[in-house]
Amino acid sequence: MDIRVSSLGFWGPMGFSMHKLDKDLGLEIFYEWGGSTYWDLILEQNYKEGRTGGFSIHAPFQGDILEMSLCEDEAALEAYLREPFSLYHKYNADGYVVHMNGPYPSLPTPRQKAERLKRVTERLDKMNRICRREGVNMQVENLAFGTGGYTLCDQAGFLGIFAENPDLDCIIDTGHAVLAGMDIFEIQRALKGRLKAYHIHDNDGVRDGHQRIQTGVIDWQRFFEGSRLYTPDAAFVMEYNPGPGTMEYGEDAERMRQLFKG
Repeated sequence: MDIRVSSLGFWGPMGFSMHKLDKDLGLEIFYEWGGSTYWDLILEQNYKEGRTGGFSIHAPFQGDILEMSLCEDEAALEAYLREPFSLYHKYNADGYVVHMNGPYPSLPTPRQKAERLKRVTERLDKMNRICRREGVNMQVENLAFGTGGYTLCDQAGFLGIFAENPDLDCIIDTGHAVLAGMDIFEIQRALKGRLKAYHIHDNDGVRDGHQRIQTGVIDWQRFFEGSRLYTPDAAFVMEYNPGPGTMEYGEDAERMRQLFKG
């Protein structure tokens, strides 16, 4: 079972304590919250010290230039998204997580939704072709509704993007899914092997709390049943807010292994 830890819980200097995590746990980094030199130092330390777990990168996503559905400077968007590629190859990453859009302060009108979704679909297709040429496995992430902003797609709309482009791969964020009213089990059944990874965290059904598993409202038994049936080779990335220590990540990893076994 491929289990990783996101750098979300290790802000700033705390990133250098990630080497204390169990060595069989992989890593996923939020690239823009450190930059190339910062992450190179941390990753070199981790993998020099014998970390055997896999590696993935969360693409830059903050700021207007990285809003796929609104950005007017497509060349600048693509250039920024390509920045982490050197780290991707240096540390043999196997996943590159891309947000399809940022949160909107208000719900788009039907016309705005259609226009933005068309632009997003076209840009995801183009970026995916760039990634494939560069040997990078792009994975499109679902976003949340409600507190923190609105997104473009309900479950049908999200799955429609993958139906329209059979070359796209997916990563499901469990916390975002429950806030959007998505049925993760049905998404697992629909996408199967194209669903390459998960961002694992829980919440109260109202706020995107990025809590530890089994501390909120998500049905983890059903989630892992779907994982066993449809995505047994996916990566599971614990994407928690700061709080848990390295020992707690190890405890939750073991809990996940037991849930996956059934």
